[in-house]
Amino acid sequence: MLNTSDLRSKLLIKYPQFKPKFSNTSSQEYLDELARIDIFIDDSRPEVPSTLENQYDIALIELTCHYLTKSRSEGFSSGQITHDERPEQNIVIRYASNVLKNGKHSDTKYGATFDAMISEIRAGFGGGLVV
Repeated sequence: MLNTSDLRSKLLIKYPQFKPKFSNTSSQEYLDELARIDIFIDDSRPEVPSTLENQYDIALIELTCHYLTKSRSEGFSSGQITHDERPEQNIVIRYASNVLKNGKHSDTKYGATFDAMISEIRAGFGGGLVV
């Protein structure tokens, strides 16, 4: 199991879309974004079963990306968004349907990957794993 800093580095290499968007890497904003990612990593740790062993770090990265995605304004990566404008009433309505598919975290592609990893472990151990 990697430490938080190494996990963050691995996460940002695998998923560069989570890199802080600040050009000055020594700016407080940039450092705050890195600290934010670290917090999400540490907050996700208790949900990742140690029985994943050599897949633990990968699962933790996927779960962290799930929560990072949900924390952004665009939120979910699944579901259909519809749009209804009523200019005469100055109203814009957007609907999003984010129905969970097969698992607890499947409302993002990262969470779905994490759920699939957990399902494989459960299948391999006869469903004895409690998450």
